[in-house]
Amino acid sequence: MRQSRVNAMTGFAKSRSPIAGSTRCVNLYLEKNPPTSPSPYSLYPRPGYGLLKAEVQLGLARCLYTASNGALYKVVGTNVYYVDNNWAHTLLGTIAFGRTMCCMSDNGTDILLVDGTSAGYSINLESNAMVAIIDPAFYGGDWVQYVGSCFMLNRPGTAQAYISGTNALTFDPLDFLQKTSSPDPIASVVALNNQPWLLGTLKGEVWYYTGAADFPFQQLPGVIIEHGLAAVYSPAATDKFVFWLTQDKDGKPWVARGGTDYGVVRVSTHSMENEIQNYRVWNDAIGYVKQQLGHTWYVINFPSADKTWMFDLSVDNGVWSEPASIDTNGNLHRDRAQYQQFAYNTNVCVDWQTGNLLQSSPTIYKDLDVVFPCVFSFQHSVDTLERVSYQAITADMEVGPINNDYNIQSPWSNGFSTGFGPTPVDDDNPVFLRQSVNRGVTFKNARRKSLGKVGNYQKIVRWWRLSMARDSVFEISWALNAKTALNSLFIAPSDASET
Repeated sequence: MRQSRVNAMTGFAKSRSPIAGSTRCVNLYLEKNPPTSPSPYSLYPRPGYGLLKAEVQLGLARCLYTASNGALYKVVGTNVYYVDNNWAHTLLGTIAFGRTMCCMSDNGTDILLVDGTSAGYSINLESNAMVAIIDPAFYGGDWVQYVGSCFMLNRPGTAQAYISGTNALTFDPLDFLQKTSSPDPIASVVALNNQPWLLGTLKGEVWYYTGAADFPFQQLPGVIIEHGLAAVYSPAATDKFVFWLTQDKDGKPWVARGGTDYGVVRVSTHSMENEIQNYRVWNDAIGYVKQQLGHTWYVINFPSADKTWMFDLSVDNGVWSEPASIDTNGNLHRDRAQYQQFAYNTNVCVDWQTGNLLQSSPTIYKDLDVVFPCVFSFQHSVDTLERVSYQAITADMEVGPINNDYNIQSPWSNGFSTGFGPTPVDDDNPVFLRQSVNRGVTFKNARRKSLGKVGNYQKIVRWWRLSMARDSVFEISWALNAKTALNSLFIAPSDASET
């Protein structure tokens, strides 16, 4: 059979108009293959979530933090917990009720906790004793970072940041700095390579630690960040970059990446920015960074919009995908993880809705008891606008998968979208193909095939006699509690014969 290969070349590349691009990548991540591979990229299911510890008192997840001594702490609702290496929780104290996120940092002796108000709390790392800070020169903050030998915080509503004493939780009213590039308030303090980035709502500055006795920080000369902060809790830093949802005097919103060279580049796409701008609320975005299997991801959650985006730094110049959870009616929602930290040799997440601790693992293919769907729509299959009939479509997928657990709740239900099913619950590992004959605007009903029974590694996944179109877009989807991978599609033209 004469065929042409359509590779999985990008993740989220959907354009504002479907005729320009209709690629969508849900619950999958792209991995670049070695030159000897038959396909330049492969798609794998994103890490799933298993329960580590259920929260006794359910509430909004507001913070998750691994201290410098390796201990784990979290804030859910008004409760502040220490979590030991058996995931047992010890309630340390309570803070005022709020819908804001919290931020923690430590100096090796004490943690400083802030919650976006004028309040603050210290937690001793040895005793876990938690007390409120009552120093008159302490003003609270949205962000706190330990830089050099001091805690640095933004003073909410002002263009000032202030610091603690050296390796101490004392505060002097004269120990503050003023952002001079613009009078807009400092909304966050993010440390990159031990240098604080002071991001205001319109502009930012980078400072550095000098160790001077009178004031140990100084502004980095000539470095002005011309892009402000559109969402206070969106920033997150890797070893080389800081990401945030930005705004400036010229408009908003888009996702920015700042580097160790102090340059700022745009990493979001036009279509993604168009979607974000249509969210009813975007200034509640929450960002964090996670690393697994050599992939470093910047994840940004939009709680009010019920949406999550994930940027993979490991693929070329970075690529976006859409991690999503699913309900029993087949509706997609934001990813379950509000934050992630690496603690006790585990990638630990906190569930945004319940406060439960979850393990994130690439060998888990479900979110708790529900298998999540994987969806990838390929780029347009068109050379000319002549009508073409498609004799056969073959998916280059891993077949004969070994399931880890058959006793799970399936998302395929009578209420599920006809684009994916409904599907009978059995063990033959179904996969679905949908075709769009109107250039990605709408899709036909899904056609079901099987990846084969366990161990059937010679299985070919092929759909015969698809619809004629001038420009087709093909979409593959599946939901399996098993290891899977997708490379590409092979498309047979109309003059092919069945063999």
